Amino acid sequence: MNKVVFNKTITLVKCRTGYGSSGAIDTVRKNVRASVDMPGISFAVRAEAAGRKIDLFAVVYRSDFLSESFTHAEYDGKRYRIDGANRAQKDRLVRLSLVRG
Repeated sequence: MNKVVFNKTITLVKCRTGYGSSGAIDTVRKNVRASVDMPGISFAVRAEAAGRKIDLFAVVYRSDFLSESFTHAEYDGKRYRIDGANRAQKDRLVRLSLVRG
């Protein structure tokens, strides 16, 4: 398995739906170290064929991610929805699939 380098910082965000015209409300924000990468071309083609579009992958420590029910992540000034989370490296890490928007 490749060595994971946590050289970026992302903000994990837990949102809940507001009532009326208030829209989504950020309830919890947490800055965590992460390894951020774009999906490879073969993965992007397979995902698009299945009707999914993944913009980024972020690998974070499992303990950072599981402390709350995070719904979004912010990186480089942009907000992404967490589309999926898969365990990595013997459950120590979580790989998040991030979709812009």
